[in-house]
Amino acid sequence: MIPKPQTLRAPKYLAFIRAQGCHVCGRPSEAHHTETGGVGMKGSDLSCIPLCRSHHMEYHDKGRRSWQVLHNATLAEIRETYLRRFIQEEL
Repeated sequence: MIPKPQTLRAPKYLAFIRAQGCHVCGRPSEAHHTETGGVGMKGSDLSCIPLCRSHHMEYHDKGRRSWQVLHNATLAEIRETYLRRFIQEEL
């Protein structure tokens, strides 16, 4: 029997992400998981970026590539920005 993969959960990081304004427009945000942990599973909490409800839904409607082109952004760079900010606040 193969064990179910575990994804990293980081409640403190999620709270930090939710406290940030939307990356696109600055409005109040929710944590958007940019990676999946498998079929029907959320990815690591460290893959989250702050998006308001509108931009979060836009991401799901348009898809990853189109969303990145529309906002001239790459998810990897956005994730890195917020991970660095979080680490700086924790030091």
